[in-house]
Amino acid sequence: MKKRLVSLMLAGLLTLTLTACGGQKSDSPATSGNGDAAPSGTIVLKCGHVLADGSHFDFGVDKFAELVNEKSGGTLQVEVHTDGTLGQEREMMESLQIGNLDLALVSTAPISNFYSQMSVLDMPYLFDSKAHAYAVLDGEIGQSLFDGLESQGMVGLTYMENGFRNVFSTKPITKPADLKGVKIRIMENQIQTATFSALNAIVTNMASGEVYTGLQQGTIDAAENAICAYYSSAYYEVCKELSLTEHFYGATALLMSKKVFASLTEEQQTILKEAAAEARDLQRADVAERETRYLDELQAEDGVTVHEDVDKDAFRAITDEIYPKFYDTIPQDLVESIRNCAY
Repeated sequence: MKKRLVSLMLAGLLTLTLTACGGQKSDSPATSGNGDAAPSGTIVLKCGHVLADGSHFDFGVDKFAELVNEKSGGTLQVEVHTDGTLGQEREMMESLQIGNLDLALVSTAPISNFYSQMSVLDMPYLFDSKAHAYAVLDGEIGQSLFDGLESQGMVGLTYMENGFRNVFSTKPITKPADLKGVKIRIMENQIQTATFSALNAIVTNMASGEVYTGLQQGTIDAAENAICAYYSSAYYEVCKELSLTEHFYGATALLMSKKVFASLTEEQQTILKEAAAEARDLQRADVAERETRYLDELQAEDGVTVHEDVDKDAFRAITDEIYPKFYDTIPQDLVESIRNCAY
């Protein structure tokens, strides 16, 4: 795990020491991850995520920290905490609400517990491509979803990504009929449950830490996640068939406590927004590079087969039928505006 402060030691800073959680006044100096005191007059913001040091989440947050430091001349610094040491995603968002945590990079699925319309991003085959997703998330629609989240005490700075999620299993899954009777582990989520139930799979919930053993022991036949997770968790050791179904797009949101954000100057707020947008583009490029590299390595791995010949139109035709079940919380016009978004 990592607790790291990206810092730039500059002379001539302000004499007032501000520390994490919105620049609240403190008589004690802010400290870096190695215990060294941050410069006097520095605002230190804590940012958490649940993945490991060196992961694609970590890459994005580190770039954000570096850019904030650079743009502020060292007067704003971001302390990065990995591995869920500041809490799991829902816990971190609850801390953001009350101002006990400054920043967090979280998946969009748990955000819907705070703002239900955010769950639209978890609908199956909503996006035709990454370019489509970026046009939606970086435009008016993505901002409107962030605007709705402000009533819950959180400010959305930008959307990074996990990438598209795919099915990995003990047999090839290239058409909907291949999922019939397959016991698949999914997240405990109504949309995922409805999606895979419509595809006649047997849905199973289990903790993410149990998936490897479940596949190894045959408790489950399949699971689904992004390429980065399939590779980094070494699921390919026990599950040799990776089918590029791309059924869900995994967006992640860099969120900030509204209370903390409001305590900053307009210039500082602008720095955070600009740094977030630049880090977003770097993180997405990093995910794309990892996916290409990981797929090349997986195809060279003994026994692993990557199936690109997936009939996604057939999957989409079936899963489109679940959309009306969620129109009470996800407006139909929102879905249509996303699907019709130019890119």
